[in-house]
Amino acid sequence: MRTFKDKEKKDWGVSITVGSLKRVKELLKIDLIEGASDKKEDNIFIKISTDPIMLVDIIYVLCKPEADKLGISDEQFGGLMNGDSVEEATAVFIEELIDFFPTARRPMLRTMTDKIKDLQTKGIAYVMNHLASPEIDKKYQETLEKKLAEKDI
Repeated sequence: MRTFKDKEKKDWGVSITVGSLKRVKELLKIDLIEGASDKKEDNIFIKISTDPIMLVDIIYVLCKPEADKLGISDEQFGGLMNGDSVEEATAVFIEELIDFFPTARRPMLRTMTDKIKDLQTKGIAYVMNHLASPEIDKKYQETLEKKLAEKDI
């Protein structure tokens, strides 16, 4: 079992077992086993990397026994999650899901998740480089001057 911290620094344990996978399937209608396929449109790793609400719903269901003991609803649980805790929970969830599978499948799943992380990192770097370019500043300044000139300020 791996853990992550919510925004109030409370530890939550995530363990993926047949029982917890069944609970996710019953409550959310999400089949995490089928979702760990190599089909892009069905791939759970891609879906959760672009849908933090889906991820938090899955994490809540995985943590539901503990949340129920504490009297924490799904909405309250969502309120405990911010960007950093979602990022940490994502990493914990992915590692737990990969480790659920037989040893022979794990390298393929790790490679798949590494590719997704690499694409996200490259995408962020591209945007940051683009935003830092002098060309962006120049275009912004030109647009601002044009708007000011149109208003004759």
